[in-house]
Amino acid sequence: MVLTDKIKKVADELFATSKKIYDNPEIAFEEYRSVEQIEKLIKSHGLPFKKGIAGLKTAFMSQIGRGKPTIALLCEYDALPGIGHACGHNLISMMSVGAFLALKDMDLKGQVLLIGTPGEEGGGGKIKMIEKGIFSKVDAAMMIHPSNKTLPGKEFLAVDEFKLIFKGKSSHAAAAPEEGINALDACIQTFNNLNALRQHLTPDVRIHGVIMDGGLKPNIVPDHASAEFLVRCADQKAMPALIGKFRRCAESAASAFEAKIDIEHKMGYKAMKRNMAFEKVFSDNLTSLGIRFDQDTPLMGAGSSDIGDLSQIIPCIHPTLKICRHPIHTLEFAKATQTETAKKALLIGAEALAMTAIALIRDDDLLSKIKKEFSSL
Repeated sequence: MVLTDKIKKVADELFATSKKIYDNPEIAFEEYRSVEQIEKLIKSHGLPFKKGIAGLKTAFMSQIGRGKPTIALLCEYDALPGIGHACGHNLISMMSVGAFLALKDMDLKGQVLLIGTPGEEGGGGKIKMIEKGIFSKVDAAMMIHPSNKTLPGKEFLAVDEFKLIFKGKSSHAAAAPEEGINALDACIQTFNNLNALRQHLTPDVRIHGVIMDGGLKPNIVPDHASAEFLVRCADQKAMPALIGKFRRCAESAASAFEAKIDIEHKMGYKAMKRNMAFEKVFSDNLTSLGIRFDQDTPLMGAGSSDIGDLSQIIPCIHPTLKICRHPIHTLEFAKATQTETAKKALLIGAEALAMTAIALIRDDDLLSKIKKEFSSL
């Protein structure tokens, strides 16, 4: 009841800040107003707030307690281009902030960090922060994602993003087509090669792409074409072999038309390393608050996130909490983050996070069990 009362006292502040972030969506690494709103809230409770960590202007950290262990509550607050907070990051941030404020003034005998991780939507903010050592002294990290299902954990696929640039030779498409080298045909053949490959891939693999450009006029043999692809799978160790197959599909397509090809690797996220012992602690806490879990279908609805990279170096959980029936990355889901159901989920999520942080700090054996499982994976 103590945590419940503490979270209820800040509920209106959490709702108001969530609404301000929702009303002013900002894409990856441009979340200046969002961070400003979170900073105002944290400082209004007399807590420190440090911006610009890891060399990222919209990354931040606040701290309560001292010593070990160190538990991190993660915030995300970037929006999607064109559809705003259709991934519910306005709720993610406030659930972690709510948990953080509820833990204020408690005798923790450990410390809790509130860490703002910008640019999750394609920017890899957590990866940049890992590289700068932000998580080097963190024992475990967690966050909750709003969703259309309540689940104790979430599968995230490893993903690598590629840009393919095909170079051919222009010519008149009717008068002298034999003089040309059709870059667009090479690009299209890449799609055909990948489609033929699919029957020989494991069910968790996802390869999807779009043609970015493919010529200027139909009477000119295209001397340039490009496409962008995402290559995903659940098994991090399988990625090198999968990427090799992807590259050969593209290279052989270019070779068939005597076109040249440049393959640019843009970025990638690692697969989620799920920790069942950690998930059980959270699940038990959420269940005690009267929440029931939905049935999970492995890999259904699985995407990719930079928390996958973080889960490879420290124990992490990424449970989901249902706020509506709509899938994420839709306008309907964005609107659902402003409903009374979403507000209730925000408060329950904050309390479950706070309960889990307390459990990990006060029970050495429990944290040791989580770390032991992490090391064995």
